Amino acid sequence: MTRMAQRNVDPVTLTVVWNSSVSIADEMGGALRRTAFSEAVREGEDFSTGLFDRQGRLIAQGNFTPGHLGAMTYVVQNVLNYIPPETLRPGDMLATNDAYLGGGHFPDMFLVAPIFEDETLLGYAVNTAHHVDMGGAQPGSEAVQGVRDAFAEGLRVLPMRLVRGGEFDSDLPRMILGNVRVPEKVRGDLLAQRNANHVGTQRFRKLFAHYGEELIENVIEDILDRSEARGRELIRALPGGTYSFEDPLDDYGPGTPPVDIRVDITLKDGIATVDFSRSSDAVPAGINSYINYTRAYASFAMRIFAKIDVPNNAGIERVVKLVAREGSFFNPRYPAAGGGRASVQVRIFDTINGAVAKAVPERAMGAFTHWANPKLGGVDPETGKRWIMYDLVLGGFGGRSDKDGAEALCPVFNCANVPVEVHETNNPVRIHRLELIAAPRNSCRCSRA
Repeated sequence: MTRMAQRNVDPVTLTVVWNSSVSIADEMGGALRRTAFSEAVREGEDFSTGLFDRQGRLIAQGNFTPGHLGAMTYVVQNVLNYIPPETLRPGDMLATNDAYLGGGHFPDMFLVAPIFEDETLLGYAVNTAHHVDMGGAQPGSEAVQGVRDAFAEGLRVLPMRLVRGGEFDSDLPRMILGNVRVPEKVRGDLLAQRNANHVGTQRFRKLFAHYGEELIENVIEDILDRSEARGRELIRALPGGTYSFEDPLDDYGPGTPPVDIRVDITLKDGIATVDFSRSSDAVPAGINSYINYTRAYASFAMRIFAKIDVPNNAGIERVVKLVAREGSFFNPRYPAAGGGRASVQVRIFDTINGAVAKAVPERAMGAFTHWANPKLGGVDPETGKRWIMYDLVLGGFGGRSDKDGAEALCPVFNCANVPVEVHETNNPVRIHRLELIAAPRNSCRCSRA
């Protein structure tokens, strides 16, 4: 804590600025949700927001889906490797949906906005949204079976300057929209993403103007150092050692062998190293988990089981390390297919759960009921327009040592139910029933009464 004391940031100011940063990220999410066009973003809340300093370090994030947020730091670094910060200008926004550089599959489009005060770079406002279609073999761009590589999954956007001076480039959106099935929804969600970054930019500039650049820079360093120190403290409180677990997928398509998911977690000196290297090789189906997605859920799971209680930022990333053998299922090489990689997020969490249970069994949970993300699409016979229905069918959480599991809540990835009325209003579908499935009367309970 010596370095922090030398910065002379009083606790009240630290708390106010820290909470203000988190609030800005949440406000960005509110703007994105309210102005989005698709059910996936507006109702399902399949999006995330973050605030970064000028070095590209995460300082605050909105309370949205972990799969995006755990990947976002690496996305910013990758985008800035393509387009150096010194070439950026006020109003620019950089975009990518590349599976390896980004969040693991093409529907997740990231938008990175540099924040300037005059010519001085202050930081970055960043968000990502799951777009309901990015082209490819099947509506929704998340097919698993019959997709052997990423070339069949849709449009791949390497890092590019999509917005200049606050307005979309006149040519690039036309190229994107010309390759998707529902261009009006994709266009609307891209505009919503721009809106969210605009909100984050304006709020962050006001924060700097109120407190001054030097104080904000000192607060950021304190935030990261204190978060790291707290993370190390909580991981040190766990029994040291290496803990392993296996939890395979049945297969990756009809007649295919299981996918072995093997994890080794080492807890040492306040660092948690999560290693998936013993897992199977990448498979010829759209279910591989690219490295940033694997990182995201490894980090999220360790936050849960170590009970890390500070808001997520780059300081926490210093204490949770992810290792995955290159070419493996959890670190595939491009052009491995990964459109349906969300199908394995629960297995990542549950495998880590199984390993950590050997260290702190009272914190373990029963395995989750899985979830489904069906996409239906076609041409409306009455209007002649293409449609895609994006849905989330949620199960619940497993039982804990002191209470039952929670029913009908979103496990692991923190999205929301899309109302029946929204589906029926926006798509040529009729939903006849929505209800909980009653458990058999003789089923056992996984926790104490």
